Amino acid sequence: MFREDVALGRFADGREERNGCAQPAEVSEDLDCPVEKRTHTGIALTVAVALTVVLLIAYSALVWKMPQDFGDVAHVELELQRVKGIIVHLDEVLTMSCRLAASTGDERWERRYRKYEPLLDRAIKRAIELPSESEDTEAAVQTDVANIKLVGMENRAFLLVRRGQRKEAMAMLLGLEYSEQKQVYSRGMDQLAANIDNQIALGVGRYHQYLILVVSCTVLGSMTLVGTWLAVLRIIYRETAQRRQAEEALMRDISDRKQLEQQLAKLTEQERRRIGRALHDTTGQELTGLGFMAQSVLEQLATESHPEEKTVLKMEESIQRALAQVRRFAQGLVPVELDAGGLMAALQELATNTTEACNIPCTFGRRQQVSMEDNMMATQIYLIAKEALTNAVKHAQAKHVEIELSREDNRVTLLVRDDGVGIGEPSEEDGIGLRIMRHRAALIQATLKIEPVDKGGTQVMCVLAR
Repeated sequence: MFREDVALGRFADGREERNGCAQPAEVSEDLDCPVEKRTHTGIALTVAVALTVVLLIAYSALVWKMPQDFGDVAHVELELQRVKGIIVHLDEVLTMSCRLAASTGDERWERRYRKYEPLLDRAIKRAIELPSESEDTEAAVQTDVANIKLVGMENRAFLLVRRGQRKEAMAMLLGLEYSEQKQVYSRGMDQLAANIDNQIALGVGRYHQYLILVVSCTVLGSMTLVGTWLAVLRIIYRETAQRRQAEEALMRDISDRKQLEQQLAKLTEQERRRIGRALHDTTGQELTGLGFMAQSVLEQLATESHPEEKTVLKMEESIQRALAQVRRFAQGLVPVELDAGGLMAALQELATNTTEACNIPCTFGRRQQVSMEDNMMATQIYLIAKEALTNAVKHAQAKHVEIELSREDNRVTLLVRDDGVGIGEPSEEDGIGLRIMRHRAALIQATLKIEPVDKGGTQVMCVLAR
């Protein structure tokens, strides 16, 4: 059943392999369109940012305009208040100066009058010129007309004083006509004060309305922004969740593939070991028996001086060569024995055989006893060492090679170091050898590092965390 599932590309969790990649069955089809999803997210973000900028600009304009408008209105109203106070003050100054001049005949009061009379005239004209919300300027006009008449009467009074007619001057200042003009002047001032108060009330009311508008726009804009960004965050969250599902499915696929590779490696190792044992126990034993039989026949023919002795001798030699070849095949299929110390023995034998076969000194060193109970892992480490040794002898032109196996805490480290020409640009064959070593390291979840040595040569280090 396992082999059928592998052949059909099926996994235990119901996923299927498509185009060399495991596809999770539970993942939505939306994951097949990441570009479209990213486009939708980009559009949503663009709309949210644009809306945020527009609302912020509008809100900033309202906030900036509100105090400016209120400041303009307040400035006009305060100026009117100031002008009103100046008019009232100067009117009293002029009236009292004129009456004191009429009662005392002192010219200082006339000089004082002449000093402040132009100021009152300018103040009244300033009140007329100031912008006003109200179109009723009659009060200011009445005040100005009354002021002109009063000034004329007061000038005649000063003229009478200079002539020595103080009683006539005082009588004119206390007369009915002067009193009527003062009443007109007072009504105009009261109306002007009422207009100023109305303008202030209107300005405050308009400011309140403007403030309510700003607050309403702020609330609506904030609600719009919150809703927009919540929608954007929802889109981002949904896309992130889908991406996380895809990543989890991919990680499960990678994990399943690693498990599958390890299972295949173990099955391959078991099959290799079975074939090696079969060669050693069956074919090897048969060839050994044939060798003994051939040797027995050869001894009999030798005593009888039989002419077939040479033929049987060649047969016996062929049997011995076949037996040696079968033993080499069996040893290649089962390089590491099942016992815990089999890896060190296999590496020692590898170093010895390399020295004898290649005439290159190859040493094996160990800092302490290193035992590995998992024969599959031990076999992969042995094959990595063998591949590194082959590269050193065949490509690096090494004159000496060192193999070292050590253990520290829960880590087993294999080092293969040579004094050759060092690692360079790999050829196609060299690249295959390096990829094979990395693949074997990945099978047992070990890290492989290949780097040049400072004094020349190459060092291959494989670290297995147990």
